[in-house]
Amino acid sequence: MLRFPRKVAGLGAWVLAALWSATALGQVFDKFDERARTEMPATPFVAGAYAFIWVALGIYVFIIARGLRRAETEVAELKRRVDARGSSARPGPSDPAGTTR
Repeated sequence: MLRFPRKVAGLGAWVLAALWSATALGQVFDKFDERARTEMPATPFVAGAYAFIWVALGIYVFIIARGLRRAETEVAELKRRVDARGSSARPGPSDPAGTTR
């Protein structure tokens, strides 16, 4: 009972492939006329590409510099906090281990 649908599906595939190839073979292409071809100058595209790269690079450097500035500010703040804490809790001559805070 399953053989009939398989045969119909196989036959349908063969017919579809034959029709598809006949359509492709029946296409007519016009001759390409070299005079009708227009050439676009590459200079504006190259200049645009360079401008895009330089703008993207400038934005990247700006973002990195801003992040570096934030990190440097944070490190300076942390050093200030450590120095402030360390000066009040430095071990004296009577406490060499520095256990007092």
